[in-house]
Order: sequence, then C-alpha cells, then structure tokens
Amino acid sequence: MVTLDHSPTSYLDGQKIQRLGFPNMQLDNEDKVEKDALLNQALISAVHAFSARWIPIGYFRNGTETNLQEAIARKEYFVESLWQQAYRNVLPVLTRPSYRSILALYLFGTTPTSLKNKERRISDHCLETALRHYVQLRAEIRIAARYPSSTSTQNYDSTDNNLAGTKAEEEYNHLADTAYWFGIVIDGSRALTRCQPSVLLPGLSGESQVWDLVRKQSESFDMIYRSMQSSKPLLTDGTVMTIIQYGSSCKTLFWKAVSRVQEYFFYQTVEQSLDAILENVVREMNRFEDVFGPFLEQCGRDYVLLSEKSRISYCELPMLKVTWY
Repeated sequence: MVTLDHSPTSYLDGQKIQRLGFPNMQLDNEDKVEKDALLNQALISAVHAFSARWIPIGYFRNGTETNLQEAIARKEYFVESLWQQAYRNVLPVLTRPSYRSILALYLFGTTPTSLKNKERRISDHCLETALRHYVQLRAEIRIAARYPSSTSTQNYDSTDNNLAGTKAEEEYNHLADTAYWFGIVIDGSRALTRCQPSVLLPGLSGESQVWDLVRKQSESFDMIYRSMQSSKPLLTDGTVMTIIQYGSSCKTLFWKAVSRVQEYFFYQTVEQSLDAILENVVREMNRFEDVFGPFLEQCGRDYVLLSEKSRISYCELPMLKVTWY
C-alpha cells in the first residue's frame, strides 16, 4: 500500500481537475511533505500499538524479579501508552485518504484496548473511514482512466519507455486490485462481527464487480482440479497454496451471502426476499463444500509434510465448516 501511495497513477493532476470542473484541492509541495509525514507517523504508530500485545512478559521484569503480576501490569501500561500515542497520530489521517491511511486505520481499528478506555469506540469509526477511503481512491482511479491527462497520452520517443510505462501501469492496477480485495475482506469481517452494513459492496452492488468473477474462478478451479479430489499422491505446497487462494475467495463469497441476511433484518438494504437470500447462503455453502471440501481433507491428511506457510494457511481456511454448523 505504501508503494501505491507513491505512484503518480494514484493522483489526479491539476489539468484534469480543471477540465472536470472539480474544486482545486491539490496540495503544494510543502503540504505534500507534511501529509507524508503525518501518514508515515500514523502508520508506524499503528503498527507499534497493534503488535505490542505479543511482546513477552519477560521484557517487563526488573532484573531477577519474580512477581508476575507486576510484570503484567507494566506490560498493560506500556501497551496502553502505545495505544494512546497511536490514537493521537491516527486522528489526523481520518481526513486524508490514502493507502497508508487505510492500513493505519485498519491496524488501529483492530487493536484491542482496555474496557476502561473512554475512547475505545474510535475503532469502529476508524474501520468505517478506512473503507470510505477505498471508495474515494477507487473513484479517482476510474476518473483517471476515463479522462486521461495530456501527459499520460503523449507519444514516447522510445519504444522502451512506452513499454516501461505500460508495465508500471499494469503493476499499479494489480496492486490496487489486491488492496481492494483486502478491503472487501475487511468489509465482510466488519459487517459480520460488528453488525454493520457493508460500505464497499452494499446490497447486490458487488455481483457484477466482484462476486460473479469469484464464482467463475471457482468453476474454473473445479474444472481443472476435480480429478484430483480422490487422488492418493501427496499434495505439493504449490497445489496447496492454489487451493487456499481459490478457497479463500470462495469462503469470502459465502460470508458475504451470510452478511446479507443480517443486512436484511437490521438495515433493509437488500433488494431480494428473505427466501432468496437464504437460498443463496445455502448455495454458496454447498459450492465451497463441494469444490474445496475434499481438498481440505487431503490437506489435513498431508499436514505434517507441508511447509509452515501451507500449514498456517490451511488452518485458517476450514473455519467455514466449523463456524457455520
């Protein structure tokens, strides 16, 4: 996400803003330096607060002290101090959409804090704002693509320069799509765990943009790998990671279907009937179980022979079966 912020593709130039009649809110060089400093500090502080919980208690003992409760109290004070520091540094980026602000707001929004903390509800606002930053950044990408500036359409003197520009744009688009998928996963998790309406894909708006593609990818995976469902040879780490990647997107599709049930009852933002929504939940659950269930059993069979990365990924994916039933 840091790379995306430093790419010129992510910004609308002054000429384009004037052409479209938008308010000129471009920052001068001094303001850009200040914004960069704020974003970097917010992200660093959010990372520190997010990761502090995993510092071993032993680091908070004084010499040969054996009193565990005092060490725990010191750690709690230290972790809470980092949360307060992150709180002060993250607030300014709530109004500065960028990929770094998205990551900082997400990390801070998912950082636990004491129940005595009167500001702990800021986490809900941070997560929602992070998702709304996605909406604005994606809108800028669409506008940039629809109304290219003169600098992006000029003829290059060198074919190599032209190819380099095309490759850089393709890489940027890939990174932006990857970041957007991360946002979709965040949005789905937030909708289910915090009983909040979807920000990125409310109602059925994501069908043509995201979910139809996920279904097609699952179908393609099934056509290629169906014959391996009953195979006896050990799975390779490459095959396991392919299963995890496709299975994760299919699982996200299922949880999105479940979140629509919640949205139907609490927010009335889904256009379908309740029967149709429930049928879709069952259909997506069956899709996951039919396509990926046999492969997960094979992953469990070969678990001890897989790499650490494959084992960790495998442990995350079957949560659909455990949680749903």
